Amino acid sequence: MRAAPAAGVASAAAGKAALGVIDAGPRHGSGASSAAAGLAALSVSSSPFFLASAPVSELGRAKDLVTARGGEYAAGDADDIFNSMTLHEQESWKVGWKGKIEMVINLLKKYNPGKEITVLAIAGGDACDWERKELRNTFCKNHPELKLKQLGDFEDLESWLDKNHPA
Repeated sequence: MRAAPAAGVASAAAGKAALGVIDAGPRHGSGASSAAAGLAALSVSSSPFFLASAPVSELGRAKDLVTARGGEYAAGDADDIFNSMTLHEQESWKVGWKGKIEMVINLLKKYNPGKEITVLAIAGGDACDWERKELRNTFCKNHPELKLKQLGDFEDLESWLDKNHPA
């Protein structure tokens, strides 16, 4: 389990770790500064991906599986920290979801320039339908490096990950 950064402060190393960027740090005996050695040792995902949408009933398992395979997630529910503590009663969860999606896309693009990014969406109810529509009609159109992968259920997610990002 990752430790949370100090309140309101996220280090570059924590951000890179959260995106699957490996920073091996300084090499012993090299004489290089730790910053220079850390930058030289960066490695990024060969095909970045993230979970953008899943039914609440499958969300926890889906997030755990995606992150275990090196992916990220922006999908959340009413009880996650962002939605429960940041959005106010007059603000829609849709605003928060769009913000989280855009941030994950921008971070993955930054650390994986020029690479295709797969956006995973598991079918569910009306909210999942709305999210998939937004992913297809807004995010994929504004970010040409995105590829939307629609999945029928958790088992489809598991099969896709086994094929594309094996454990």
